[in-house]
Amino acid sequence: MNPPADAIDPLERGLGWVGIGAYGLIGIAAASLLPPLPVLFWVCYGIGLLGHLVMFVARNMTVERAAAVVIALSTLALPFVDVAGGLAFAALVIAAAVVALQFSQRAGYVFVAAQCIVALANPGLNWLINVLLIALLSLFAVFVSGLLLREAEARAELAAAQSKLAETTRAAERLRISRDLHDRVGHQLSALAVNLEAASHLTAGAPAHDHVEQSRLLAKRALSEIREVVSQLRGDDDDPFLARLEAFARRIPSPRLIVDIAPDFTVDPELVGDLLLATQEAITNAVRHADASAIRVRGVREGDLLRLRITDDGNGVSELAVGNGMRGMVERMSAIGGSAHFDPDPPGFTVELTAPAARSVHV
Repeated sequence: MNPPADAIDPLERGLGWVGIGAYGLIGIAAASLLPPLPVLFWVCYGIGLLGHLVMFVARNMTVERAAAVVIALSTLALPFVDVAGGLAFAALVIAAAVVALQFSQRAGYVFVAAQCIVALANPGLNWLINVLLIALLSLFAVFVSGLLLREAEARAELAAAQSKLAETTRAAERLRISRDLHDRVGHQLSALAVNLEAASHLTAGAPAHDHVEQSRLLAKRALSEIREVVSQLRGDDDDPFLARLEAFARRIPSPRLIVDIAPDFTVDPELVGDLLLATQEAITNAVRHADASAIRVRGVREGDLLRLRITDDGNGVSELAVGNGMRGMVERMSAIGGSAHFDPDPPGFTVELTAPAARSVHV
């Protein structure tokens, strides 16, 4: 499933425009200076500009972070080759914001410390004024980037939580209505059909027989239609799991969610609800904690077993701490005869859910 257009992080796109614009202005200013700046300046400048362009067009976190490292290193070298002084300031501030957004606010503060060391080590700079300017402006950029990043993460978590709640509420309401139809209307129609069947035999040869037989057929047809409506409300269509999973995915703006379900991955209607809720919980956890650019959901059938893997390209964890969400997944899958396993080893984090292709019936 291709990601929707709104899955692109607006923070990264906005920062990309700012970075490219700032580098463009630096280039224009540098080109107008006399005497011309040394070749090394233009090499560092070109590498930094290329890094911004790559980060702007890339949609892979590994590529984006590699570009951020290139931007940071090339920008730190600019003060040593900026003989005019001052042109590197804007690039350093933008680079601090890039590092904070691509890695973490703490990494941004470490980069600011590196900037200060570079400024102090550069004999061509007025160290007191320039160190303070670089440090204060870069610290502000890192602080604001951290706020924006936390806001974006909160929005993604809220969207995932709202989507999960909405889907759960709709599923519960559909199930309630289907049960009411089955238990009340369905049973009444079944009793009516039985009585009309008996009446059809009792009136055989009588003038009213044709009317009774027609009523019996109408009752059977109505009962069949009620059963069809009940099945639809319960999600017993051709592929209710995939349809509801894709509907859930469309409501998550970020990160990119890729759904890859094999054609023979058909979930028993009675298992759809539990498997879907466990899958949504795994996706929600990845949105909240993984710092990922993409989440892949892959479902395959292996004989009588359904295997679903939810993998992200985020940070992973060095030590797995099982919380309520993971325990809920394990309990939910165990209740339907399946299992839930977690692989926290970087890169990324993987949740593997297994379920029987059909619910076992005990007699």
